[in-house]
Amino acid sequence: MNSILNKAFGFNPLVHKKSKEITAGITTFLTMSYILAVRAHGRSD
Repeated sequence: MNSILNKAFGFNPLVHKKSKEITAGITTFLTMSYILAVRAHGRSD
């Protein structure tokens, strides 16, 4: 599993932690969702 992650995404288990990467992904997703929702609401006027 680690070799697949390393080849596909450059994930090095000695440097990166899976839980931190998942948290970062969720944070990014929620931020982008918020931005899109606010922009859509602002443009509806």
